Amino acid sequence: NAPTLRADGDLKVTYDIDLEVLAPDLKVALEGPKKRFLETRATYTVSVSNPGTATAKNVELITYLPKGLKFVQANNAGQYDAAKHTVQWNLVELPASETGDVTLVAEPVEQGEQKLRVEGRAQQGLSDQVEETVLVEGLAAILFQVVDMNDPIEVGGDTTYEIRVTNQGSKAATNLQLVALLDNGMTFVNASGPSRHAAK
Repeated sequence: NAPTLRADGDLKVTYDIDLEVLAPDLKVALEGPKKRFLETRATYTVSVSNPGTATAKNVELITYLPKGLKFVQANNAGQYDAAKHTVQWNLVELPASETGDVTLVAEPVEQGEQKLRVEGRAQQGLSDQVEETVLVEGLAAILFQVVDMNDPIEVGGDTTYEIRVTNQGSKAATNLQLVALLDNGMTFVNASGPSRHAAK
């Protein structure tokens, strides 16, 4: 700032004054897995920083969960609101150049793209937000069961083995191959099923 004083007689004086303007600022960030399988929990780190030059007062940090992510737990006194499906943390103040981190654990319950949104607010109208997309996929879980239809059998006799393949997961299994290995004392006779087979 450079104020100038003038007076009669063409008198003029200029004096330079250095002013430092202090003001807080607010930035939020979100880190965590961007791809998850159904019912596989994920931990997300939510951070809020003050890159300004003054302390930010009454900081609110809110994470909005999509319907496809179920809240499990949060640290540092994070409060879950079931009606709004949000988790909120409150800080009395955040000093300049400081960063605070909290964690949130969620469990995917629906497939598809799920959007997590984080908002930060503080006094003096400070605000910031960030959004991340989490891709939730199903998981194939194959179960094999072998049932012998005749037991015991005599030497030289025939028996049938029924092989049941069940997908207990939430995602279709593709390119599935089933291989049955016979002991040296057994000889392959025939096979049937919903797909073609080959004896080697």
